Amino acid sequence: MVGELRATDADEGKNAKIEYSIVGGPDMKWFTLKSSTSPTPSGALDSTAPDSATESSVSLLVTLTEMDFESEKKVYNIIVRAASLPLRNDVDVEIHVTGKFIPSFSHKCFSLLNKPYSL
Repeated sequence: MVGELRATDADEGKNAKIEYSIVGGPDMKWFTLKSSTSPTPSGALDSTAPDSATESSVSLLVTLTEMDFESEKKVYNIIVRAASLPLRNDVDVEIHVTGKFIPSFSHKCFSLLNKPYSL
């Protein structure tokens, strides 16, 4: 797992369901998304934590390639869509490899959790 994507929706029940997809970007072939229902572990980067009036949806961003600081590629770019039909939002996500097996993320619309690989 590379990181965690989280979006919130003020609706309730099935209307609050948010689906994520990778819809573009030059590096989209190197990533996939997996649904998650687990709560965010302590230590997560979550500056937009939902309050009791909103529902939250989580998806795990998983890499399909090795992300190593010693490789030539240090930055990956993808476009992630969060959709609660009929509404949707596409976000450019830039993933920076800052150390061996530890990627770093930055974007205001998503909460992401860094987890180092273990051997």
